[in-house]
Parts: sequence; C-alpha cells; structure tokens
Amino acid sequence: MNKIFVLLLTSLMFLTGCTVEEQNIKDIDKMINTILGNKLNLYNQISNGYKYYLPRGVRVIDNKNYNEKLYSKGNTYYLFVDIVSYQYKSDFTYEPNDKVYFSKKLDYNKQKGYIEISKKDKLYFVEMMYNYAKIEALVPKNDIPETVINASYILGSLDFNEKVLKILFEEENNDFQEKPFELFKPRRKEGNFLDYDKEFGQYEEEIDEDLIVPNEDPQTQGTIENLLE
Repeated sequence: MNKIFVLLLTSLMFLTGCTVEEQNIKDIDKMINTILGNKLNLYNQISNGYKYYLPRGVRVIDNKNYNEKLYSKGNTYYLFVDIVSYQYKSDFTYEPNDKVYFSKKLDYNKQKGYIEISKKDKLYFVEMMYNYAKIEALVPKNDIPETVINASYILGSLDFNEKVLKILFEEENNDFQEKPFELFKPRRKEGNFLDYDKEFGQYEEEIDEDLIVPNEDPQTQGTIENLLE
C-alpha cells in the first residue's frame, strides 16, 4: 500500500512538473512579493534615528551602533542599518546567484535590495538586504519561511527620521567614515556570520518563550495573516 502511495505521489509530481523543493521556493517568493509589495505603514520599535515593525514573537536582545541582535524561537537574527548609505542614497548592483538555495533581486516601492539563502552545513544562511538595512540569520531549513516573513516585515517597515539622522550624521561623520560597512555585498565566504557574535558578545541567557509578550498595538494586528490570504 505504501509503495502504491509513493508511486502515485511521484507520478503527481512528474505530471505537475513541480517538486516539493520547487514549491518551497515559489512559496518564499510569494511571501516576499506579498509583504514588500505592500506599503507597510506600521511600527512598534523605535531606535536611534529610525523605527520599524518587530513581528510578534521577535525580541531585541542587544543594540550597538545601528546593529541590533534579535531573537525568535531559538534563532538569532542580526539587523544592520546603514545610515551612511541612506544619507548618500547609495545605489548598488546585484546579480542573482544560481548556485545557492534561493536568490532574488528586490525592487518594491522605490526601494531595492536582494535576498540570498545558502546552505551552510546542516543550516541555511538567510541574508536579506533592503531599504538600506540588512538582516542575517543562520536557521534550520524548516524555519526559513518564518525567517523570511520576519525579515520582510522588519526591513519593509523600516522608516528613517531624516532630521534626527542628519544631526547624528553631522556629529559622528568622522566615526562613520572610519568604520565603513559594506552592506550591499553578499557575504558568500564562510565564517563571517559567527564573527558578529564575537562583536556583540555571546548571549548566554536562557530565554523562556512564555515570557515573550504578544504585541497588542492595534496598528500591528493581523498583519501576516491578512497579507498572506
């Protein structure tokens, strides 16, 4: 009976011309198009010169000089905000990489970026740059969809306070010039991701998921469900 089921499933995949892996890729692409294709006028997190929407279940555990360390269900995300590139409205070029699990150039609502997902041993390195900011995360394969959704909401909702950033940029211009961050280049070499943990310091606290309080801000209710219907 099991052999008959497997044969039927294999035949169905052959007839439809779409494997499970291909369907997963299509789902990721659909998530990005759905979220970034909308103008996200919502936020619940305010930082130094910018604000953004932090999805339910995601929390900030460290914040240093426009670099934030986020945590969600056992996974760590790194958020990098490049106010220098924003200030100069820097442009970039990106060529999709057909040698990785997923690669896509992003262009929505006059904002550009890219996403690359590549396999690193038993995990997957998700790297998403958009709207002068980047999120990087090393996650299990099953967590890729939620990671992409969270990254899309954070980067898509990022809103800069130009007046505040202008003041900060003028006050700290020399420091910014001395510490350039090449945000637009994909990190395709091994080891870079772990270097960020050394910069932030290891986060040793055991996190109780029951202590993460759901966001009750009426501006941010029903976002994922509504957009993906």
